[in-house]
Amino acid sequence: MLTLAYRSDAVQLLPFSEITDICLQSAHRNQERGITGFLVEYEGTFMQILEGAAGPVTDLYASIIRDRRHHGIKTLMMTRHDGPPRHGFWAMNYGPLNTESFWRAVLDEPMDPALFRERSHEPDFALEVLGRAYEQACNRAKLSPAVRHLIRAAIPQPCDLPRLA
Repeated sequence: MLTLAYRSDAVQLLPFSEITDICLQSAHRNQERGITGFLVEYEGTFMQILEGAAGPVTDLYASIIRDRRHHGIKTLMMTRHDGPPRHGFWAMNYGPLNTESFWRAVLDEPMDPALFRERSHEPDFALEVLGRAYEQACNRAKLSPAVRHLIRAAIPQPCDLPRLA
C-alpha cells in the first residue's frame, strides 16, 4: 500500500460545483483502480491524500502533475505500508475549508488564506489539517444513495489529535 500526500495551487479559482464534479469523476475512476483519496481546498490551495497499490497511485500522481489547472505541486509525504488504507473511507471525497463551520470544526477558527498557502508547504501542518478534515468529514458523512457505492470502509471513530500550534 502506498500513501501519498501533496499540495498545489490552482491557476485560477474554481467554483465549488466544478471541484465537486472533478471529485465525483475521480471517485469513479479511483474505485476502478483501487485508489482511495481525500482532498481539501482553501482559496485555491489544494492538499490531497491518495492511497492504493504503488503502480496505480504513482500513475495517478503523474497525471495530476501534468494537469495544467494547478502549479506549485509539492510531494508532502510518500510512504509504503502493509494493510488497508489509512484514509480509505472514500474512493474520493472533498473537504471545502472555505466554510466557516468546517474550519471551526477542523482548526477551531478560520485561517488567513495567505498563511494557509504558506503553511501548506509544511508536511506536518498539511498532514494534520488533512487528518482533521478527513476525520471531520467522516464523522459528518450523510450516506446519500447517490454516493453510497463509493464508500470503501466503515466510518472511522473519532480520535484525539493534538491541536495545531
